[in-house]
Amino acid sequence: MSSRALRMFICLCIGLVPTVYAQQQSSYTNLVNLKIPGKVVVVTTAELIPTRPAPDVPRMPSIKMALLEYCCVDGIINRRPDVDGKEYGIGFALALP
Repeated sequence: MSSRALRMFICLCIGLVPTVYAQQQSSYTNLVNLKIPGKVVVVTTAELIPTRPAPDVPRMPSIKMALLEYCCVDGIINRRPDVDGKEYGIGFALALP
C-alpha cells in the first residue's frame, strides 16, 4: 500500500472527528464498518475510553488532572496471507476525541 493511500485514510479519519464527536457514543462502533473503495483497510475495533483520572506525576503530586474520553480505533492496512498461511499487515491505532 502506498504512503498516499495511508495519508488519505488518516485524513479521512481526522475528517470524521467532528462528525463522530457530535454523534452518540454508539456511533464509534460504526467505524468498524468503514469501507474505502479500492483500499485494503480493515478497522478491527473501535471503543470508547471513558474519562478517568490521570496517573500521578512524579515530583508533582499536588497536580490533579483527568484524561478526557476518546475513541480508540485499531485496524490493519494491507492485510495479506503469507505462503505459510500467516497473516501480515500494517497495524495502526488512532485516538479520536
